[in-house]
Amino acid sequence: MNGQEIIVGIVMLVCVAWVVRRTIHCFKRISRKDNPCEGCSCGCSMSGRTCPNEKK
Repeated sequence: MNGQEIIVGIVMLVCVAWVVRRTIHCFKRISRKDNPCEGCSCGCSMSGRTCPNEKK
């Protein structure tokens, strides 16, 4: 294993950890009855409307 493979592996682990952390954070907000979309720059709500920039 060379240095480049090690760096790529570390970057991949950090990305996976970030995704898992955000997913857990979202589910915790849902269980506390908070808005999981709070802080989203999209501007959509949980009422089922889509993002204004999203293609239909």
